[in-house]
Amino acid sequence: MVNSLFFDTNVVLDIIDANRDRHEATLEMWEYLVAEGSDIFISEDMLNTVEKMIDKRLDELTPKIVKEIVQDFMKEHLGWLVVWGGFFGGVIGVASSFFI
Repeated sequence: MVNSLFFDTNVVLDIIDANRDRHEATLEMWEYLVAEGSDIFISEDMLNTVEKMIDKRLDELTPKIVKEIVQDFMKEHLGWLVVWGGFFGGVIGVASSFFI
């Protein structure tokens, strides 16, 4: 078991950026270390570097890109809401027809 680790900027970026080559492997390492109860340290300077990189990427987002991101998220994660909404709407409609 590893007790204490100091993470480099690239390791943190690999964890938070799914487009980086080492994302999956680094994420697995992170999950293992957290499960083992390891202490993970990062520097304040590194946080500033990551913040600047995130700000830069956010500045590159156009309204069209944001719209596509939201639509993709909704398709992937909220599709069940449409199915169950239709189901319960139908059940409520049929039930209300008996009472009215």
